[in-house]
Amino acid sequence: MQQVARITDALPDLGIENSFSPLMLLPRHFEAFIVQHIDFAPAYQIGFESYEEECDGCDTHPDVSTCKEMRALLRSNVCRSYDRSEAFLGMSSLPFRAGFCLGWLFALARTDRALAGYGLEYLSSLVAFQYRDEFHHGFNPLVALPGLCESCREHNYA
Repeated sequence: MQQVARITDALPDLGIENSFSPLMLLPRHFEAFIVQHIDFAPAYQIGFESYEEECDGCDTHPDVSTCKEMRALLRSNVCRSYDRSEAFLGMSSLPFRAGFCLGWLFALARTDRALAGYGLEYLSSLVAFQYRDEFHHGFNPLVALPGLCESCREHNYA
């Protein structure tokens, strides 16, 4: 039996001054082993801040305005390619990748709640699929894959 945890139980306080709540916005659950993983909360904050830096003052994200673009963006951040570039650059743990995307979606939702909601639906199913897929390929999705490239290691936060 799988244990489920509320996403908001693991999220850091981002210091948003209004009454905006991630629970109002993102009413989904991930597996407890994802949400309670040590990489999840820091990645959530990094994802939120990343969106803020990319959109500095804009009403919508410049690269994502449709559901198709949202699916492509989430796939590129969550899914593994299982190629040589991962051995060179490394790969963050699945909880890190899920947390990053969730933080990014939370920031997006302040300007486009519908698109963020769609993204969350897709992210929920994508994370579950990716977890099974990584085990199928012989990897542990809860462990980061360190890269061989010294200068790239600082970018692999997990």
